[in-house]
Formats: sequence, structure tokens, C-alpha cells
Amino acid sequence: MTLRFPLAVSLLSAAVLSAPDPDRGFADLANGLRYRCVQVPGARGVCAVLALRVGSHHDPAGATGLASAVAHALRRSQAALPPASRFTVRVLGDTTLLSATRPAGQLGELLSLYREVLSGGVALSDDEVTRAVGAAALEADDQLNILPGTGLRWMARRSMLGDGPAGRCGVGVPAELKRLEPATVMRRYQALYRPRHAVLSVLGGLPEPEMVSAVSSGFAELPPGDVDVPSVVAVEASAGAPTSVVSPRVDAPYVSLALRAPDAGDPSYLVFAVAMEVVAARVARAMGDERGRETFGRFPRTMFDYPNGAPLAFVNRRGRDGDGVDRPRAEIEALVASLEKGVSATEVGRARDQVSRRLQLPPYPRSSRSTIVSARALHVPASALAMAEVLGWPADLQARVAGVSVDQVDAALRAALDPAAWGWFDIVPAS
Repeated sequence: MTLRFPLAVSLLSAAVLSAPDPDRGFADLANGLRYRCVQVPGARGVCAVLALRVGSHHDPAGATGLASAVAHALRRSQAALPPASRFTVRVLGDTTLLSATRPAGQLGELLSLYREVLSGGVALSDDEVTRAVGAAALEADDQLNILPGTGLRWMARRSMLGDGPAGRCGVGVPAELKRLEPATVMRRYQALYRPRHAVLSVLGGLPEPEMVSAVSSGFAELPPGDVDVPSVVAVEASAGAPTSVVSPRVDAPYVSLALRAPDAGDPSYLVFAVAMEVVAARVARAMGDERGRETFGRFPRTMFDYPNGAPLAFVNRRGRDGDGVDRPRAEIEALVASLEKGVSATEVGRARDQVSRRLQLPPYPRSSRSTIVSARALHVPASALAMAEVLGWPADLQARVAGVSVDQVDAALRAALDPAAWGWFDIVPAS
């Protein structure tokens, strides 16, 4: 990747840039790219997140994992760059996120990498794409068959959400990935990873006009692309999907309670997010005594991403060697019973603060203890800003989080902890 463009250039005319969106502050380039730049006082660097409105839910039937294969191809295209000069790629259900942080003086260099992606100009040989597909297949095998935490997650999605797109194995089905031709992967990239499907957020210590100038000069002349993102693809009904697997690769049982979450666009999503932070805090407190360490161990104890590509949250327990599943299930049930008795205002207040930190959106006040904001610290708010636009979250997101009440959290927990709505999943050692 050799394309570069200067950071300090004049602003384009109003004919190219639309007026900012009155709700979330985004503006449009003529080619459809939506963007927002935010100056963060005290920031030493910049972070740019490019969100593309295409993810694993859009994989064609029989090609589950195509979005993952494209992501691996984009990673491989940066192989000649030093690690500090690369961007990361993450595939979610309806979105693919590219993100990176840089010193402030390297914003133009970073945006030039994104420009090359959106221009369709990333070029890889068939051999390089084949290697990328192979890496995607290995990752899928690891997540499905090697790592118990992700194995439980995909098992739960298949069983509980199997009649919709979120029930697909978004990381990929190894057998389907291995059938992908390099030309199929590159055609997918060149058709859909274009400005009209992209949202860009840039946060950093540079003046906002300077960041806007870098965006407009770098992307305004790109063609928008002329292929629509396909409809999301469901899978066959989930009847008969397993809830328990015997594996020779584990030496202790792994048990997960999967809870149904609202869709990320649902108004109750934020209440559920606060409720799951209460659950996570209860589990963390259990880690403070001997029984807690035995109960929850080093296995990821709770899992709820923002968003995670599937409306599920998980409470997990790793048993001890020689355990069956009854004991770890009973210990998770004890946690559930404590939650059913209700939560306190203190717990909800702390949980609201945690959600706010995870979903940071502008404005960004200076810390009371430091006037310095590291570039790495900008990653969460930059990602949240881009995802808020992609998902259509309201502009007053922080205020809505702050308004979540104890009664709302109690009601969300009662609904989530209804045995008719949850699912138990386990991976146990082979005898």
C-alpha cells in the first residue's frame, strides 16, 4: 500500500460536503461516505474507525465465513507494513470495523490506508488470498472446536437463534471456507467495501477543521460503488442443534447459561446492557473469596459485547477436573437466585457508569486527574461513535444510560432470567 495524501490541505466546498446531521453530527461526502471528526482536548494522537455496513450476516448461503475471509485478506494486504502501521479488522453481524491509532502527525498516512481499501485497490495474488482463506478456516476451527468459550457461544447461537441470521456461525464453517475461490473473496471485497457503505469516525488532538480537511481531501474523489449490500441470510431451523458436546480437548467441564438480549437497535437494549454489568459485578465480587475462585475460575465469567453480532449474553463457569456439569450449573443457578431477589441502587449506579465508559460518545471532558489522553484511550469512543451511526442509536445515548432505573434493571433481569427464555450449554471431557 503506497497511496498517501497530505494532511494540511484546504477544505472542499460546501457542494461536496453536506451539512452535518443535526442528531449525531455526521456529514456526508458526495460519494455517500458518512464521517465525523471530533477534537479531544489533551489527546496526544488520533484514532480512526471505518465501519462498513457488511458483516457475517450477509454471507451467501454455502459461503459462511466469506466476511471473515475478506477480513483476513485485508490483514494479509498489510504484511509488508510494520505492525505499528497496520489497522485491525473485526467482523460483527452487520458490520466490519477497521480501526487504528496513530500519533497526530500520521493521520494522513492512516487515512490513506482506508482510502486504498475503499477504492477497491487492495491487490493480492491468488496465493495470498488462498492463504488468507486458510487462516480464516483455521480461526473458525479454533473457535468451534478448540477454544471452549467460543465453542459454547457458537453452540448457543446455533441452538437459540438458528432460524435467523444471528444463528449462523459468523466466524465461518471450515468446510465452506475451504471451498471459497480467491476470485470470490476479491469480488466480494471490490463490490461492497466502498464509500457508499462506509461510516468513518476520527477522534484526536488535532483541530477539527484539520481532520475534516484530511477526510475530505482523501475520500471525496473516490467512486461510491454501485452494488447494494445483500439482504441478511438466515439458516435452516435449529431443531436438533446440540446443547452439549463431548470433547477430547478439555479436561474439565465448561458450562454456560445463555440469556436472550434485545436487538442492539431496540430501546430496551441499553437497560439490558446495564443489567448485564450488574451481573458481571456480582460475579467479580464472588471472585474475592475462595469459593468464588473455585466457582468461576479463569474461564471468561461473563460475556456481553456492545454489540456482539448476536442478541445473547452469557454467564460462564469452568468446573474443576473430575467435576460433572451438575455442580457448575448449581453454582450459576445460585447466582441467578441472588439476582432474582433484586438489585441495589448502588449496583445500578456503578453499572450505568460502566456502560457509559464502554459506549463513550462526545463530548469528552478532560480527566480531573490528567490533561493527557493517550491515543489508545480513543479507540473505544471512536468505535462507539461509528457504531452508533451504523445502528441508528439516539444522539442522547449517554443521557438515556444515566436515566436507567433500578426498577427497569430488575424488570430486565426478570425477563432475561426466565427459564423459558434461557439456554444451558456445556462442553465436557471425553471419559
